[in-house]
Amino acid sequence: MKKITIYLTILVSFALINCSMNDDSSNITVPVTDQQFSENFGSLVSRDFLGLIVDTDNQPMAGAEVRIGNSFVVTDINGVFSLNGAQVFERFAYIRATKQGYIDGTRALIPTSGKNIVKIMMLPMNIIATVNSGAPSEVSLPNGATVIFDGEFITESGTAYSGPVSVVMHHLDPADPEMAAKMPGMLYAQTSSGNESMLLTYGMINVKMLGSNGEKLQIANSAEIEMPVSADQPNAPAMIPLWHFDETTGYWKEDGSAMRMGNKYVGTVSHFSWWNVDVPYSMIQLTITLHNTNGDPIVGTLVRLSMGENSGQAAGYTNSNGQNSGFVPINQAFTLTVQTPCGPVSYPVGPFSADTNLPTIVIENSVTNTLEGELLNCDGEAVTNGYMIIGGSTYILHPVTDGTFNIPYFLCPETANITVRGFDIGSLSGTDVSTIEVTEGINQLGTFTSNCGGSSGTSLEGAYHLVVTNLTTGAVRIFPDIEYVNSTGSGYQTTTTGTFLPGQLNADTQGYYLYQSDATTLNIPAQQLAGLYSNVVEGSGNIIDENTFTTLYEISFAAGNQNYQANYIRM
Repeated sequence: MKKITIYLTILVSFALINCSMNDDSSNITVPVTDQQFSENFGSLVSRDFLGLIVDTDNQPMAGAEVRIGNSFVVTDINGVFSLNGAQVFERFAYIRATKQGYIDGTRALIPTSGKNIVKIMMLPMNIIATVNSGAPSEVSLPNGATVIFDGEFITESGTAYSGPVSVVMHHLDPADPEMAAKMPGMLYAQTSSGNESMLLTYGMINVKMLGSNGEKLQIANSAEIEMPVSADQPNAPAMIPLWHFDETTGYWKEDGSAMRMGNKYVGTVSHFSWWNVDVPYSMIQLTITLHNTNGDPIVGTLVRLSMGENSGQAAGYTNSNGQNSGFVPINQAFTLTVQTPCGPVSYPVGPFSADTNLPTIVIENSVTNTLEGELLNCDGEAVTNGYMIIGGSTYILHPVTDGTFNIPYFLCPETANITVRGFDIGSLSGTDVSTIEVTEGINQLGTFTSNCGGSSGTSLEGAYHLVVTNLTTGAVRIFPDIEYVNSTGSGYQTTTTGTFLPGQLNADTQGYYLYQSDATTLNIPAQQLAGLYSNVVEGSGNIIDENTFTTLYEISFAAGNQNYQANYIRM
């Protein structure tokens, strides 16, 4: 099957990279708890999200788990997820994506009242070296990023570990055009004095260690890290704060410092997650709104802020209202560059001494057209939770919430012919792909109707008679009571996993999540059992007919993995 690269709109809080030193943090350290620091985030609000999870080749990743607050979904066959009504803070939303074989991908942003559109690029869990405990060792990447171990390792429970250690390592260069999609969270941090700050990064590193049985390890004492300084960063300071990313809270925390030694930064760390060398800045919140000449919001357009030669830039994408909101340094002048499909357009903006909403910017450097039409589900009803994929020289993901779409599109010579396809998240089904020639003005594309194939649009949601067979031991368990399969918006969740009796897991939900890949195929993405336990469930399934489906999955146990088959017959 031909791979399709999708250009996704992404709302990322502005965070500058590669700037000169201007540390305003206090020398007085005041302990601040996570709960106290979260008071900076404002009140809880309900917000909508649409996003894409991709690998480092920008290929969509189906079956990735995505969590926002207490809400959970999995990505569809296009790597897309949709989650409406998620409970997040007014100034901070934390999104976490997981998939077996990859480092967890996270994103933090300032959520807006529009559809918040997110892109996360997940890094592979590739082992680059194996070292042995009990002796010092050194592991390096081709670009010079290095970690030096003292040889002492511990398990997650804190007990000493002896044996081979597999090392996974990634370094992110601020010059990487995909930096914003790859890095965790956003460049928002808590300083050692307990203040909030935005960061200007000179690079970051991630290190993970695995034992002989695949168990997660940590360093027992400390390790030395070395990160290269890019040639594009001639003004890199001699000493710079170190920050680690807190995967629970979703923001960076100041933790030590690093020294510049030639063309690299060298520092000592006490544990491993993500580590970052950054300069902290006082900040304000800047909101930018883009419209076309017809007054329509421009969705999915890349915008950049720069502070002069070799001073770095911030990058983000407009949301469903044509807005991008994020943090920028206070009292600085910027160049705002809008990267339209027909070429970049630049504007001088700033400096800003307080939170600012810029007047609407109308992009006039090219002919802007409108793509109009409607998207229907398998039953001919308006799609209220879906999206359109518009393809030309780039791909744009555009949300559909009321069965219609009105998409501003730049008419450039290389984008005159585009492909259009719709997808209904509710039924996990898509439309046929149409190729059209874009003309100046309003382009009426007509009606797009989802194809549900052999499933005929039948939902798996409902009550079932369930028979579970442990294929490893041969044990069979019949659940005489009604077992339910519940819809999660982009997939389904069962009420039982394996042969566990009701209540054995002591969890509100003890099933597993699955989603429909096509008319007859189901996927059970790797996930922790009941979302609470370390046991991992992963597998696949098939839809037999509208009343029957079966799943095959494996559950990991310390004593050895076990395989199960579950047969569901609708009541």
